[in-house]
Amino acid sequence: MSSSLSITKRTRKKRNKLGTSIESLPHALLTEVMAQVASTSLVDLSRLKLSCKYFLQAADDDFVFEHASLDKFYVVWPMTDRHASLFLMRCKKSGNPEALYRQGMHDYFSLGLTNSGFRLLKRAADKKHPEATYVYTIIMLLCCGSQFKKQGFELLGSLKSTYGIRECRTKIRAGVINSLWIRNITVDQHGEYSAETCDCLRTRMRGWDDGLDKLIGSCESCLCVTEVNFFCDLLRSSSCCKEWSF
Repeated sequence: MSSSLSITKRTRKKRNKLGTSIESLPHALLTEVMAQVASTSLVDLSRLKLSCKYFLQAADDDFVFEHASLDKFYVVWPMTDRHASLFLMRCKKSGNPEALYRQGMHDYFSLGLTNSGFRLLKRAADKKHPEATYVYTIIMLLCCGSQFKKQGFELLGSLKSTYGIRECRTKIRAGVINSLWIRNITVDQHGEYSAETCDCLRTRMRGWDDGLDKLIGSCESCLCVTEVNFFCDLLRSSSCCKEWSF
């Protein structure tokens, strides 16, 4: 009996020592740890939250929701699972780039809320979200006038040199676009995007080239032409596309 009591006391002592050591850490450091875990695995985040009340408190910080991974969640709202829906809404409110991107795509192309969708995509693009940057740039080139062309060239060029435009296209097609019910085809109002007076496109075969990222000698205008027209075709050919007007 005394031996059992001694073991229990030692166990409690160890737990108290652990709790005291964690308690002494700055809240900002605990939040950073939880954010790092959340960015890779929500399952591990849940386990860590259950292990200690200080981790549980730190996990409720907006910084953690901002960096949380959404890979395990269905791409588009609304969701029938209330807890999942609340979690995603908290992520969006906290400025999670992936949450902003998904809601922006849903608003712009499914709900026809173009102003809201464009703002959300811009917020995600400002946070360096590659797919959001790509879509935001395409919309800007199509709908915002010639004064934004230079900025569009720079953004696409940045994607090409850092993340890779081909990777952006693949993720957009396989992820959000194929999950959206496309009802807003604003691109149809603009016809075929052109490079005005440029001979680059005339020297190549028409159509899409998956190796465009590696082509040499194509000007910025031609890169934008190809990307804009590809994205328009992608929307029109979506299996969930319904050309309903708003």
